[in-house]
Amino acid sequence: MREIQYRRLHPKTLFVRYSHEPDEEWKGVSLVKRANNIALSEIEPLKINEKPREINPLKIKDILSMLHLIPPVYHDFYRRLKSASKSGDEDVDGHASMLDFDVQL
Repeated sequence: MREIQYRRLHPKTLFVRYSHEPDEEWKGVSLVKRANNIALSEIEPLKINEKPREINPLKIKDILSMLHLIPPVYHDFYRRLKSASKSGDEDVDGHASMLDFDVQL
């Protein structure tokens, strides 16, 4: 965009052109809001999980070991985190120990 023009006769439109050539035509860009006027209170959020997500026990152990770095007001939140029944074949980051791709060196 090289030039922008506002015209009093069209208060809800900006006119633009992409060069300074006088023979290039101005293109109008409407500033009128197009979205539906739906109140947020009418929208029901989509539930992704029915219950809190369980975390790998090794990850919870790691978080709790750093509790002294977290302000005490938040300790209860971290202590109430739910752990998965077993750590499975995953490391602390939740990734499988076996790679599912080839490493190129």
